[in-house]
Amino acid sequence: MTYEYKRLRKAKWRAKKKARATGAWKKYKQLQQQMLQTDATDPMDPGYRRLHYIRYADDFLVGINGNKAEAEALKNWLGEYLREELQLELSAEKTVVTNAKNRVRFLGYDIKRWSGKRILRFQTQQGVKTQRTGAYQLTLLMPVDKTIKFAQEYGDTNSWQGKHRNKLLNLSELEILMTYNAEVRGFLGYYSLADNLADAAGGVLWITMTSFFCTLAGKRQCSIKKVTKSLKKGPNRYVICLEKEGKGTKEYELITSTSQLKKRKVTYGSVDLIPKTWVYQSRNELSKRLLASECEWCGIRGTQVEVHHVRKLGNLEGKTPWERQMIERRRKTMVLCVECHDELHTGTLSEKKKKLRKIRRAGYAETCKSGSEGVSVKPDIAIC
Repeated sequence: MTYEYKRLRKAKWRAKKKARATGAWKKYKQLQQQMLQTDATDPMDPGYRRLHYIRYADDFLVGINGNKAEAEALKNWLGEYLREELQLELSAEKTVVTNAKNRVRFLGYDIKRWSGKRILRFQTQQGVKTQRTGAYQLTLLMPVDKTIKFAQEYGDTNSWQGKHRNKLLNLSELEILMTYNAEVRGFLGYYSLADNLADAAGGVLWITMTSFFCTLAGKRQCSIKKVTKSLKKGPNRYVICLEKEGKGTKEYELITSTSQLKKRKVTYGSVDLIPKTWVYQSRNELSKRLLASECEWCGIRGTQVEVHHVRKLGNLEGKTPWERQMIERRRKTMVLCVECHDELHTGTLSEKKKKLRKIRRAGYAETCKSGSEGVSVKPDIAIC
């Protein structure tokens, strides 16, 4: 801290103490303005040195307050240490020495030094507050190439217009919306620390929103204008409503702004997870069992299957093996082959056939490993 800044700080403290007693705050405000215009540290101090080290897995970043010669010497020492102590080789192509005023890529972020002082604005319970930062502060930026690469999956990045996605047309409208939200939330959530998030995310949100409308228009076989009109519930707010018996109507909103992203406090325990979009695209449990074309009692495959359905699990007494199996699995349905289904209704379904299922499944696994699975047969399905 410079001598001039210390002198002003002491004078400001004395003026504040005197102003509280007399009510004369003019001198205090003058000293406060002088402090804002005075550097607290000497940027030209030749004896000042500082080193910052950040590592994530096998990627690391070293920040040095010093000259380039010292940075080169540290790089050479680090290469020798890794080679002699850890038997590792430092990549000369990936390890570079550069000035902080140029952008540096680290963990997907661009790190850059601001050339001047910045005024930060942040929301508090008392309102919007402003705070000045010191000179030569580092900032995190969202890279432009990462934004374009993500947006290319949704449309044309030259005109920034979205396109429909055929692979989502077989999903319900709610599943399509949840898929888009999960993908956008995963990408922008990773770059939530970027200072230019609000500016850089505008193009991403626009192209994903137009792509969603195109996909929904393709599913409904109507125009995009009709889709937006049916979903719009306010300025830049698009909602799909789902009515549930006894619970009213629940709204699912499309992410169209960074203000809709929930920003959590950054901690050392925070982990970035890949968005699980597959949970919105899976079939229901009964459909999977039917498409498996496997009898759930004897284990035979590739034959016609039927579904045995009971009204309530409470009606089952558990006297027969197949009743006990349905009770244990808590299922009101059981997929059976025609032979087992007929035996179930006649009361002759044997528990010995159930043991054949393990043998057949083991043999089927060996067949798949050897590559002689054969041609798959689309099953015939009947429900009774």
